[in-house]
Amino acid sequence: MRTDCFRYRLPLSRPLRLGTQTVHHRDGAVLRCMTADGAVGWGDVAPLPGFSRETLDEALHQLATDAVHAALRSGDTTALGDVCASVQCGVAQAAADAQRDGPANDVTVPVNALLSGTPHAVLEAFEQYRADGYTVFKLKVGRRAPANDARLVSTLLDRMPPEGALRLDANRAWSWDEAQAFAAALGAETLAYVEEPLDDPTQLPALAADWPYPIALDESTRTLAPADLSDHTYAAAIVLKPMLIGGPHRLAAWADAAAAHDQTVVLSAAYESGVGMAALVEWSAAYATAPVGLDTYRHLQADVLATRLPLEVPHVSLRAVRRAACTVDPSRLSPYPLEVA
Repeated sequence: MRTDCFRYRLPLSRPLRLGTQTVHHRDGAVLRCMTADGAVGWGDVAPLPGFSRETLDEALHQLATDAVHAALRSGDTTALGDVCASVQCGVAQAAADAQRDGPANDVTVPVNALLSGTPHAVLEAFEQYRADGYTVFKLKVGRRAPANDARLVSTLLDRMPPEGALRLDANRAWSWDEAQAFAAALGAETLAYVEEPLDDPTQLPALAADWPYPIALDESTRTLAPADLSDHTYAAAIVLKPMLIGGPHRLAAWADAAAAHDQTVVLSAAYESGVGMAALVEWSAAYATAPVGLDTYRHLQADVLATRLPLEVPHVSLRAVRRAACTVDPSRLSPYPLEVA
């Protein structure tokens, strides 16, 4: 299998705060694998600044290692355990795409709507999403006072459709006291879950014991192994970002571990290009047990695909995604020398 590498820089529709930095572009690389019979597969390698352990330069360096060379030549990506997560993802995507046989079944993947920004912007977006048919919503919290977050959450719950559900994501923003203040202000409302509410994750088991809302793990999956879930059975859901934890073999291990503890599996994007997002839809169809998070794609002002993925709907068609994913435009990419035979 012959492989070529290309870098990309995609402008964002608005500046994005990632950890302690603000970015205006999404940088990454795509692999193009070509088999001896002419089949072509694409994979995305896009570490997320502020969240991934590796930088893009470090990932590109790993792409030139013997282990990656061997996996690409053979098409077997199961032995990439020591390779960084974004490289695992990209190599597995490209190899699987090149070996795919036939069109996708016409299955759909349910999606949640992402809400962030000022209260006015959140409520305006919520009404539009609801009109578009979304029933599961995810709100970023922890960027305003806990009482103000609770007020906004209460307003959303009052407007929620009967079949609707609200997820919250604190990104480890709250102290113990702030999490308790939020609960005191909101009261015993029904939430799907709150992702990583505490800045000190070691306190999550104690919080879960007397907090009124289910807790989901996200950032914790980057330091835990799937087997560690036996020590975290308080978690109602596990949010998995493949670009940050690894490819389908890692996903399968997490999904199996979560199933053993009756924990919901939610896949979520990390501002990947259309190539990476297409793979995320494929993996969501295989491993997710609840609506997934694909809404970051809206924030890419441009893409490496000539035809954007049809993701801005509450139920995404896998067949339609595969069709669009075949439209990679080489003119939007910059060749990056990579000696892979």
